[in-house]
Amino acid sequence: MGCTEARVLIIDDTPERHTLLPEGVVSFRVLHPLEVDDSSLDGIDLICVDEYLGDEWAAEIQRRVSDLPALHNSDGLAVAASLRSRARLADRSGAPGFAVALFTAELGKLSEDLPEARQEPLTASMHDLEWVFRFESGPASFGERVEELAHASRSITDVDVAANGDSWLGIGTYAWA
Repeated sequence: MGCTEARVLIIDDTPERHTLLPEGVVSFRVLHPLEVDDSSLDGIDLICVDEYLGDEWAAEIQRRVSDLPALHNSDGLAVAASLRSRARLADRSGAPGFAVALFTAELGKLSEDLPEARQEPLTASMHDLEWVFRFESGPASFGERVEELAHASRSITDVDVAANGDSWLGIGTYAWA
């Protein structure tokens, strides 16, 4: 595995609340959704998107594309799906090249009555995300958990899974494998 620094892009309409992210072996970049462009995605291992973007964001999207409803990415799920799709189009292999996660302080709204202990992984699975983070514990704890997922994402991209997947997964040589 490589030893390069994992890179995380956090997309939030209130970027100032991410001032307590951990410093260390993960590089964090926090951008407002309107600041994200193609170059923002270069070399990123993990994108974390705020689920509930505020009224200002919704009004700005409405103003810019009012007559194009297919372009109304009014919440974090839509933004995350758009970024994943754009990356797949750019990379002909079909792999986005980065993990996509969501964070929210209101996970109960998104998780549809799932048991609280299982909300994060099951909600992620329901929405084609690698993870959903509960943001209620504050930015420091959130940052540490994001850092762990970024490392995991980096470890996957450091391995050519198509060529080395069996060994990476620890699967031996078996007739069924």
